[in-house]
Amino acid sequence: MPRVNMTFNFGAPTKAGLCLLVLALLSGAACAPGAEAPAAPAIASVHKHQCGRCHTPPPPGQHARPYLEEALAPHHKRVHLSDEEWAQLIDYLAANRTSASGGRTSGS
Repeated sequence: MPRVNMTFNFGAPTKAGLCLLVLALLSGAACAPGAEAPAAPAIASVHKHQCGRCHTPPPPGQHARPYLEEALAPHHKRVHLSDEEWAQLIDYLAANRTSASGGRTSGS
């Protein structure tokens, strides 16, 4: 059986090749498990634990501020938060909401 030459000739590394290698290594480092996401505001914990006692908490950004103010008003008697905490909760839940309709979003 004839012998096959399996030698590969890649030549000298090019600048482009080195740049790609460095980019690949840096992008992997940016996604490393040690990289932490920005911390959630303290009111997010209150939202999760207080609202989650009786029902599934609504996700932030699902409802507009006027809707939230009306919907959360009856909860003031049961859930003992300061006025500042209620304001923070509404700010947190209305965050990233672009609609000024005041009602529920479609599908809610």
